[in-house]
Order: sequence, then structure tokens, then C-alpha cells
Amino acid sequence: MRFPKSLITPNPKSAYGRTNIRRQFKLKGGSKERNNVLNEARNQGYSGNRLDSAYKYLADILDVILEPDRKDFKRKYQRDNQRVLLTAVVRYRPYFRGKNGSKTYHPQGVVEISKNRQVKRKDVDKTLKEWRDDFEPEMLPDYPYAGGDGSVSSSSVSSIGGRTAVRDFAALDLDGFVPNDVWDKKRNMCFVDWIQHRYCDVKGIKKKLKMNKKATQKESDDAIEYYSTHHFDEWENEYVLDITENPNPNKTGYTINHISTFCKNLGINFVSIVDSEIIAYQRNKKTENLKIPSLVFELKSNHLYPFTDKHKVKCLVEKASK
Repeated sequence: MRFPKSLITPNPKSAYGRTNIRRQFKLKGGSKERNNVLNEARNQGYSGNRLDSAYKYLADILDVILEPDRKDFKRKYQRDNQRVLLTAVVRYRPYFRGKNGSKTYHPQGVVEISKNRQVKRKDVDKTLKEWRDDFEPEMLPDYPYAGGDGSVSSSSVSSIGGRTAVRDFAALDLDGFVPNDVWDKKRNMCFVDWIQHRYCDVKGIKKKLKMNKKATQKESDDAIEYYSTHHFDEWENEYVLDITENPNPNKTGYTINHISTFCKNLGINFVSIVDSEIIAYQRNKKTENLKIPSLVFELKSNHLYPFTDKHKVKCLVEKASK
């Protein structure tokens, strides 16, 4: 990693470095260079009378000023170059071209393909564009289609470590989070317990997850597990098991990938944080107008710590989407 020139402290011994120092402090050179530099250095706290020492003093001040920007640059660089798992469902409308160049589309509508790839976070948008343009006629060997108009119907990003399960009921309470005793039923199913606590009265979710008085605890547990291990296949017009994930997270614990699948199926925005860094997110803009609460949480010691402050949750969802 190399810092851009604007974040590198100028060398007070070189002519080029001194020019940059004067530019930063808006000082003129030429015949008044000595007086201007010494006066500015003295205004900043310098007590000497040597020009080279004054330049070094001003350079040290610039170094302190630039340090926060260098830290921000380093954090952004590390985030942009972090390898993540990109998962998406791409919908193609296959077509062939007539003599006049017009498109004739597949009579059955669309072909839906699931894709995933490990990429650098900064390459997520580029990869999604590649997938949109990546229709191959071989997808439909029975038809002489020349191409397909692609669109991404859904996508999610998770850290490569997204297979670590969250389940520990013995985790300690943390300041700023809902106490565990309020919602955690102490059965090593913290994700399930929080969903049942947070979304038990949310219209559109309560019924799907069987969180009503007539349903049993196991029926609700099984419903959450189902939507965490299955995805809707539009081509088959039904939910199908995701064979890439453990099918029994109620026993083994929920991974970030399970949570991502669950939130996609239920139309819930979610953000996962580890050590103050966003490691996974998913935004469902189509369902935001339904006012479904977002799922934003921090992971510590294999336990889920959910955020409930509305302003904090909104800010984190917006930050993750940038």
C-alpha cells in the first residue's frame, strides 16, 4: 500500500518539499521566504531563528494534521481489498435477433442463474456488471438464442469467514445492547431467539414464521430454519434447499450465510459487524416501504448482539450500502 502524495509529509530538506510546505500554509517564497516561514513557525509555537529548523517544525505539524487522513485511507484501502463472497441471482431474458435487428424474446420469460465468487470488495459492482452481460446461448441448447438481457434480482456480500456459527447463550451482556435475559432463551439458538423476539408482531413475517398463539415453539423454530436454508427458485416456482450450507442450523448454529438467506427470503435489510467493521450486508430496497425493521448486529464470542436504536440502525444500513 502506498499513500497518495497529498497524504505524505513533505521533506523539509528538499526544495520540492519546502515548496509543498509553503503551499500547505499558504506562504509566499522568493525574497520573503525566510520571514514568511519563520513568522508562521513562530505563530505555531516555534521559538528558534533557523530557517531549516522552522521548515522541520512546520513539517512535523503537517504530519500530525495528515495522520487521521492516513488512517482513514488505510482503513478504506483494507476494506476495499478485503476478499468477500459475492452471491447473486441473475435473471436473463434470452432473445434472438431478426433480420431488422429487433429482439425476439424467449416465450417462457426468464432464465434465473445463481452465481457466487470470491472477489475484492471494491470489485463487487464490476463483477455484478460482468454477470449481467454474461449470458451464454448454451444455457438454452434447444433454442437458437443469440443473447440475453441480464439484470441482478438480488445480491449479498459476506466475509470469507461467514461460516462461523453464532449460538453461544452464555455470552456476557455488553453496554449499549439489549440484555441477553430479555430475549435469549438460553438454548444455543441466539439468532432464532432474537428473530422471535424482534419480529413476533411484524406484519408479513409473523405468519410466515408461525409466531402466533396456535403454533408451537418447534414449529416457529423450524420455520426460521427453513427460510435460512432454502431459496426461492423462480424457474421451479418453489423454494429449494441450498446445498452449499448446513441444513440444520438449529442444531449446529447459524452462519452469516444462513442469516443472509433468511433476510433475503423475508425482505429484511441486514448488517453484520465484527470489531466495529462491517463484514456483511444485504439491502432489500423493494420491501423498505413495508417498514420491516432492519436486522443489524455485532458478533462477539460466537454470540449475536443486536442494535435496536432506530437512528443507529438506519445509519449503519446507509453506511453499509455505500
